[in-house]
Amino acid sequence: MLSHYNKEAIKVGLSVSLALSIALWFGWDKPYWAVICVFIIAASESYNHALRKGQNRLIGTLIGCAFAILLISHLSQDHLLFLISYAGFLAFCVYFSSHKRYGYAFTIAAVVCAIIASIGGFESAKIFDITVLRIQETILGMLVYSAVFRIVWPQKTEDIFFDLLSTTFAQLRQNHALILDYGTSAELTSVRSDLGKLSMTMDLPLNDSFRLRHEKRNWRLVIIAMQQLDYLQSLFIEDKLEDLSLLTTGQLRILESIESIKSKPQALSDWLMIDCLHYPLPKQSQSSFSISNAKRLKNVAKALGILLTCFAIWIYLPLPGDFIFPMIASIFASVLVTLPDNALKHAAVGCLLWGTLFLAQYVFVLPIFTELWQLAGLYFLNAIIIWKVCEAPSMGIQKVLAGNLSVVLCMSALQITPSYNIEMPISMLMLVFVCLSVASFYTKLFQDRKAF
Repeated sequence: MLSHYNKEAIKVGLSVSLALSIALWFGWDKPYWAVICVFIIAASESYNHALRKGQNRLIGTLIGCAFAILLISHLSQDHLLFLISYAGFLAFCVYFSSHKRYGYAFTIAAVVCAIIASIGGFESAKIFDITVLRIQETILGMLVYSAVFRIVWPQKTEDIFFDLLSTTFAQLRQNHALILDYGTSAELTSVRSDLGKLSMTMDLPLNDSFRLRHEKRNWRLVIIAMQQLDYLQSLFIEDKLEDLSLLTTGQLRILESIESIKSKPQALSDWLMIDCLHYPLPKQSQSSFSISNAKRLKNVAKALGILLTCFAIWIYLPLPGDFIFPMIASIFASVLVTLPDNALKHAAVGCLLWGTLFLAQYVFVLPIFTELWQLAGLYFLNAIIIWKVCEAPSMGIQKVLAGNLSVVLCMSALQITPSYNIEMPISMLMLVFVCLSVASFYTKLFQDRKAF
């Protein structure tokens, strides 16, 4: 019997191989864009999280393409104004990249704008063709991923939701039993992260769950009640709550509401509004952003520092690769600042290890392939290996990085008429490390200093 994670790895492998095969069958010029789309959205927490990310990716692609066309059509002859305009667009996108709902769309907008403007080479006709191709490849990746994950071992959102709800409520009941046995000296297990996940699930697309979609209001009330019960338990441990019956009543009302969720949980609502009137939940931030304004401005300064430094290096030093270095620098400037500071170290290690593996494939394996099914089979295995090696949640960045490197370093081989030139992938990998070094400098420069 296959485990859940093995099934996920196989589904990702199928999606990747199908996206690559279909793009090549259609005769599209850059089939690896569809594969990258699959890798990135498949790294999401669940199918519905992936749908949300896919929607944002498409929105960001459209915005980035539109701004790239605007830049090329009006500022292609004024390089300084072109650079200033793109830097301003990057700053805007980085500032809004922490938006809770559309943050990823802004990140992708900056990335796509850099890719389109770099590859297009200031030619309007070529820019238009690349723009259409990018949108096509993004849609293809989303459709293939969605089809595979709906057909092969489908897992509904409501199944995940109810499993987590059951586990969380069971833990709350266990905490209540510990309180009854040990009083204020009980050591409770925190469920706040799980309650946050339940609340976030209600904000995701629920098209595959008729029940959750039509009972959303009642389930939101149940989640709020569970948050209230968790808060009351913590107050009791801190010796700030004397009435233990409030906990018992709340647990009973939640259980009754879960068992009869179709009808309005009036008793639960009364418990929240009347019984818990003197113990309101701490007010949570109503900001649309996940980080403070000061942190967003710091990210903007960091991104601009990375971009402008890399552009200066590109202008004044004889680097190989033509437009590749400023394109990589623009992508890193928009993406790396949204990640934790320690992500740079993991990215560097990942580039070294995964880069070596895929360069070896490029040299020793891909040249002997003569059929499409062989290429699809290799990337099916690559995806499974990546998902199995990076199974731990902390390895999420490695999934995305490895998926990107697997196709970007071998892009010349993923064409209808493949070609092989080892200088290009090696140069690209070298330029990636240069960009990571610049990003590391600005990360340390803007790192919060601890007071001694």
